[in-house]
Amino acid sequence: MINIQYERYFLDNGLEVILAPDTQNPIVAINLLYKTGSANEGSRKSGLAHLFEHMMFQGSVNVPKGKHFHYIQESGGSLNANTTFDRTVYFDKLPSSHLEMGLWLESDRMGYFLPALVEETLANQIDVVKNERLENYDNAPYGLGFEKILGLVFPENHPYRRPVIGYMKDILSIDLTDVREFFTTFYTPANCTLVIHGDFESAEVKDLVLKYFGSISGSPKPEPPASVKQFFMTETVKDVYVDRVHLPKLYFAWPSVKAFSREDIEFALISDYLTGSKIRDFTKNSFLRMNLCNQLIFPIIPGNITV
Repeated sequence: MINIQYERYFLDNGLEVILAPDTQNPIVAINLLYKTGSANEGSRKSGLAHLFEHMMFQGSVNVPKGKHFHYIQESGGSLNANTTFDRTVYFDKLPSSHLEMGLWLESDRMGYFLPALVEETLANQIDVVKNERLENYDNAPYGLGFEKILGLVFPENHPYRRPVIGYMKDILSIDLTDVREFFTTFYTPANCTLVIHGDFESAEVKDLVLKYFGSISGSPKPEPPASVKQFFMTETVKDVYVDRVHLPKLYFAWPSVKAFSREDIEFALISDYLTGSKIRDFTKNSFLRMNLCNQLIFPIIPGNITV
């Protein structure tokens, strides 16, 4: 069994901090998990949570546009982010000698994003997301398959029914007022978990975390979406979607469990097992040899299992 030693504590502003020292290699990973995703949009315009993933790289008061990428990559590090129904994660991996720089970068966009927000930046990122939707969903083979599944599995008004990327009409109508309200509500220290793993001394890093994040104020932790709860389908639902593709694609989907629950962890392990190299290659090769399919995947996300 894996036994990862870590320390968990909270700052006065509500920021959850998890430290996991590991001095085997001179690198560190910084992970900020904001407990907000498309499920938190509620009656807001769809796509706001995902748009914010893009917006957070467009500069803050002390970090000009594009410099977050520049500073991390110039140090020999890497970075990325992703958004799901229930959370948005930003992660940096860099040499341990640049840990303080990474904390400064993340704290600046947490605490000083809004004053740097301008209409031009928003319009630019809306255009980027619009093209992402066109390229990966609307104009891609099988691109709307998962979106169709969400509409079949989840009932009306369920927050998992809408796609994370959002609907095009909503994406194009997002304005500065929408962005400011979403950031103020969800991008607050009390709604975030900061995880630092790698080559560092805990006492020193605690001082750095307090230095860069301790003075950031924000709204109280928002309430989770009331409508996100486990439910069971009472009947099998079938649908056929005709698209301009050469081969048919078959989906099976089941309602799953809510995010951050213990069962969510168990399902994640099941997903890892089903997609692990040994069983994946055996199953895939068996299906391929019988000419039953040319692709087999087992994605499991909170609320939904799809094959």
